[in-house]
Amino acid sequence: MRQIELQLQQVRANLGELRKNMENCITEWLIDFMNLVFGSGEESSSFWKEVLLPEVCVKYTYDLKELEKWDKNLSALYFSLLE
Repeated sequence: MRQIELQLQQVRANLGELRKNMENCITEWLIDFMNLVFGSGEESSSFWKEVLLPEVCVKYTYDLKELEKWDKNLSALYFSLLE
């Protein structure tokens, strides 16, 4: 019986460690994603032009040419689409 209790404690400890690792991975992914969406670097600009804008056009039946006028302030476009 004692052996089972020890194994159960080990399983709980392993689950806690796994949960911590998953939370860290999710946090890193979320920060990376938010940097892509709201960043001002080349990688962010490429993400908007190659991923987000085409998806917006498909989902909301927007014309890509209309969205190109937002090129300088893509974060504002993101917030305007949320409204």
